[in-house]
Amino acid sequence: MKKIVEKVILVLLCVQVICLTACAKGDKIVTFAELPAVAQTFVETHFGKQNISVVMKDTEIFDTSYDVIMKDGSKVEFDKKGEWTSVKCLNKAVPNVIVPQSISEFVSQNYHGVLITGIEKDKKEYEIRLSNRLELTFNKQGALIDVDD
Repeated sequence: MKKIVEKVILVLLCVQVICLTACAKGDKIVTFAELPAVAQTFVETHFGKQNISVVMKDTEIFDTSYDVIMKDGSKVEFDKKGEWTSVKCLNKAVPNVIVPQSISEFVSQNYHGVLITGIEKDKKEYEIRLSNRLELTFNKQGALIDVDD
């Protein structure tokens, strides 16, 4: 009897995994209008709507995110609420207004003439990519906690 119960539980777990996997739709191309309003405003303000190449919606099992790729190769990632989580630019600086002032000042004082070409944020820290290929990690208070080359 115990082996039958174990097999039934195993089958039910397999069915559940298959159902959850089927629910995760993955990446799909969407229109700009399908972005959350906050994300639309961010793109229009900092990159211009006319510079958009493609908008992707990534639906995972427990999360949704959006990627907006610009014609020049720049990419902005947004969470399900439309808040940016990552901005990566090619051969130009990310919009200065999205970089916390303390981080911007640190970079200008310690890496004169070097551009911030990428920024990622999460609940605990900011990761900054510089045009000289260095990656700097700061805590939310703006203190440098790691340098990666």
